[in-house]
Amino acid sequence: MSVENWIVLATMGAYLLFMLWIGRRTSHSVSDLDSYILAGRNLSWPMLAMTYLATVASTVQLLGQPGLAYENGFSLYFWEKVVVITVIILFVVPLARRLRGLKVSTLADIALARFPDSNRIHYILTITQIIWGIFVAALSVFGGSLLVTTVTGIPLPVSLVIIVGVTLGYTILGGLSAVVVTDAAQWGIIIIGSAIFLPLLYLAVDPFTTFFAQYLGADGFSLTQAASNTNIEPGFTDIYTLPVAPLTAIAFLITSGGLPAVDPSYAQRLLSARSEREGRKGLYVFAGVYLLLMTLILTVGMYGAGLRPTLENPDQILLVMAQDYLPLFGKALFLTAVAAAAMSTVSSYLNVTAGLIVKNLILELVPGLSQKRQIFWARISTVIVAVVTLSFAPIATTGLAVAAVAAQIILIAAMGPLIYLILFWRRLTERAAFWGTLITAVATFMLVIVVGGPDAAVLGPGLFGLPVLFWGFMIAAITFGGLSFLEPYSPHNLSPKFRSVFERNSPKVMLSNRGLIGVCVMWLVLFIPWGYMKLSGTHSAFPFLGGSFSWFTDIFFLVAAFLVFGLSIYLMTRLVKFLRRSNYDKVTEEVENQRINQG
Repeated sequence: MSVENWIVLATMGAYLLFMLWIGRRTSHSVSDLDSYILAGRNLSWPMLAMTYLATVASTVQLLGQPGLAYENGFSLYFWEKVVVITVIILFVVPLARRLRGLKVSTLADIALARFPDSNRIHYILTITQIIWGIFVAALSVFGGSLLVTTVTGIPLPVSLVIIVGVTLGYTILGGLSAVVVTDAAQWGIIIIGSAIFLPLLYLAVDPFTTFFAQYLGADGFSLTQAASNTNIEPGFTDIYTLPVAPLTAIAFLITSGGLPAVDPSYAQRLLSARSEREGRKGLYVFAGVYLLLMTLILTVGMYGAGLRPTLENPDQILLVMAQDYLPLFGKALFLTAVAAAAMSTVSSYLNVTAGLIVKNLILELVPGLSQKRQIFWARISTVIVAVVTLSFAPIATTGLAVAAVAAQIILIAAMGPLIYLILFWRRLTERAAFWGTLITAVATFMLVIVVGGPDAAVLGPGLFGLPVLFWGFMIAAITFGGLSFLEPYSPHNLSPKFRSVFERNSPKVMLSNRGLIGVCVMWLVLFIPWGYMKLSGTHSAFPFLGGSFSWFTDIFFLVAAFLVFGLSIYLMTRLVKFLRRSNYDKVTEEVENQRINQG
């Protein structure tokens, strides 16, 4: 192993030890199951924003999505980020209000709250979310371990054990409090490692417009001789040029961008907020920074299409680019950032999945467990989930992003309707909820196989030209809606808890006018350049590669990098304050305990 790789390995080793230290430091905060899986429901918006960012910035995002940008260009995943923001404002904020109003601890709790006499919906929702948590954790573990193996030469099984072992250690010690604090620290590393990449490419290679104009011409659509040995196509950098048919693209964007509405880790963060307002602010900050950060990461992936055009596995493009173009310190930091991304996502899903096992399985079977025993079983469940994750990690040998999105098709088509109909539709019956979920999930899975597997289901035209997700939605509408209307409706069929929710709290969960206006303005602004070019007859890619506005393109990416970096520094200062306050509270508690004992 070279001296350079030893330095990278030492940087990662120091980072891993720091994560364990944080886990030990936050372990005193675990006093009951809520503190283990919801951090005592006391998280402020800066902590929430950072934990959202670190959890979402997984290896699927930092490796898989730039790999797709390397192959397909900018537009598809840029719009996916825009859809994420739209989903958060239109669907996740009302979801947060309804969940907090019900005072549940997990997303699966809503099933028994709505249908207290039926366990089957409760179990199907719980088991589905447990499987999803293990699946996402496995993808992230493999991505982070592949990084360690690629850089250091350590065998992949050893890398897998290291990533899972350290993550398991601090998650067991401090629960969600440790996960959130480590997420915040990991987010700082991810931001610093990622935000510096594009400015350094500006210096080492060329600014965005100069670099891509040599392949695509000043208009972004005129291929040059330099592009002949690459996969760069006309409109590669244009946000309005989709690499697939519009209907397929829409289905893909809903599938990929709709995850916050059904993912258990999002629901866990919503419930752990100090207040509904703090949770909403954290979501909004997360959405804005996430769009900017991933725009930068996708751009680096596109640079790779010109700089390393013959790469066999596109998922490795950022790793290869880091090896080739970052200085030693930058490379060590960036590669550690990717490992951090893996660990932050893994820790989140270990914790939320363990919470589901204890709260929605063990406590249903053994309801009288003491708080001490609940924490014990939560930690045991965390170990079990980690072992299962470790055994499933090698499934993600290639195509990280495609594998994740293919699974999301089934999750969103079947679980999405179940969750939102339980929470927001009075007319849903227990029979329709169960059979609608089962039929939709099985039928959607079969459609994925029929159309040719995950790749075809994600970016293919689908059966009879209709994407798989839309078939899933139609099946869900027929089964959930049809079966519900086959039974006579009476308000008395609602559980007392939901009868109260629908009668008293419905106006509070409706989307605010400001949120709706904000979404409309965002989409309008994004389509202003397209409208201008249509009206003026201009045929040019956007962001502009040539002409009088090309300077704006280069400056935008630099400003985005500095904005993300600056906001990250601010959020990190809030983390330091949080740790100081936690230490102060711990000392105060110890002094008080000593006083009581002496008295």
